[in-house]
Amino acid sequence: MSKKAIVFSNTVYQLFLVINMRLQNVLEGEADLVITDHTASLLQYKETLEQCGLFGKVYYIQSLQRVRNFWRTPADKKPAEFSSMVNDIRTGDLQLAGYDTMFTANFNPYINAVYCAYRQLEVHFYEDGVSACAVDWRKSLQQHFSVPGFRDIMDNVQAMYVNSPELMCVDIEWPIVQLPKIQRRDESVRKLYNQIFRCSGDFKFPRFVFVEQSFQVDRVINNDLELMKIASETVGYENFLVKTHPRNTVNRPVQMGYSRAADCTLPFELMLMNTDLSDIVLITVSSNSLISPWVLFGEKPKTILLYKVVSGGINIPAIDKYDECLDKFVQEYACRELMVPRDIYEYKKLLQTLAANADDRRM
Repeated sequence: MSKKAIVFSNTVYQLFLVINMRLQNVLEGEADLVITDHTASLLQYKETLEQCGLFGKVYYIQSLQRVRNFWRTPADKKPAEFSSMVNDIRTGDLQLAGYDTMFTANFNPYINAVYCAYRQLEVHFYEDGVSACAVDWRKSLQQHFSVPGFRDIMDNVQAMYVNSPELMCVDIEWPIVQLPKIQRRDESVRKLYNQIFRCSGDFKFPRFVFVEQSFQVDRVINNDLELMKIASETVGYENFLVKTHPRNTVNRPVQMGYSRAADCTLPFELMLMNTDLSDIVLITVSSNSLISPWVLFGEKPKTILLYKVVSGGINIPAIDKYDECLDKFVQEYACRELMVPRDIYEYKKLLQTLAANADDRRM
């Protein structure tokens, strides 16, 4: 008898993977989907997800506040808060007694409580970006050893699903399963993604796209704005766009005059899926999003990573080996399209060369 799965998705990236896992039969049999308020935009896709035929039922739950409440609760009161969450899940609207397996990309308090409420669930863990390859997951939960049941989920993980097993920087006790690439050149696949995410595909990137990270809202101090300014001035304002981060509360690049305002509400992975990647240059400090074309689609767009140039922090919480993971990515995917300047001077020279090549093609 085939098993019935409940699949949790907190982010657009996670949803992208889950859709592909269904299309390519990684996630077989009967499966229902849970989207959450951890990403506000997910709710708008509930109807199209219900209509796409990949999932039996699609649920929407508001778990973000419960997660925040747990983290804000004093240490001595965390056991009671977690126990209360388990009981609420057990008696709540989302009844999971009829499911055999759970797919999740997070070990947050809510997911851990779901497992404690329904211990019959076999747990399958899938990545939430390449940074998942740099986390010691059991160690990350050690600080909560005094909360009964909080870490029990770790003992029932059946497998970890990642796009690039070669980027693993920590020893993982679970079997590693490599996910298949998203077939973005398949018209039927692209059409399905566009339907789910309500995308007409009628947008076009300029030649140079800088992908901003959440430094502003996370109060990380570094010189990412300077790096945007250098790009804008070097390649020309009309050829440059900053893809702003959805969590940032201030559009700094537009305020500073480095980039024009643009509709960046579509998922970035979807924008890439509908773009001729041979004709653009992608730039970022260290965003997972720019690794997506390489590991999700198997494409090699011109990419500039600035994690060796940036001055200040990049603040990847609980990910001690993220720089090592980026280094591995650069080594594994080494080619002329992947550029990692070592200083500002080298960064400027790269931009000048790429801008000149673009001008030559237009002549």
